[in-house]
Amino acid sequence: MPIVLTATAIAGGNEWLQSGQLPWRIGVAGLTLGLVFSGFEKLSPVLTMGVSFALLATALVTPFHGNSPVQEFAQFIGTAPPPTPPKNLKQRVVVRHG
Repeated sequence: MPIVLTATAIAGGNEWLQSGQLPWRIGVAGLTLGLVFSGFEKLSPVLTMGVSFALLATALVTPFHGNSPVQEFAQFIGTAPPPTPPKNLKQRVVVRHG
């Protein structure tokens, strides 16, 4: 359960850092998942530990609505260039024939 709560804190903190709003849904989901994993840990501790570490790795490197926590940390310590903003997905595409 501590690994799940760590992943929840990292994901929630990153969302809060980027949006400025407290992401309460991430906290509720993390606490619920932590309780579920506590039950699974009694059935198969090794499997639960492996899935927990996979969850932590995913929370560290997956960008949701911005940068991942690893990208944010790299920018903070100055080892990564700032990311390029995504292209506008609503721009008009003109196709000319001939």
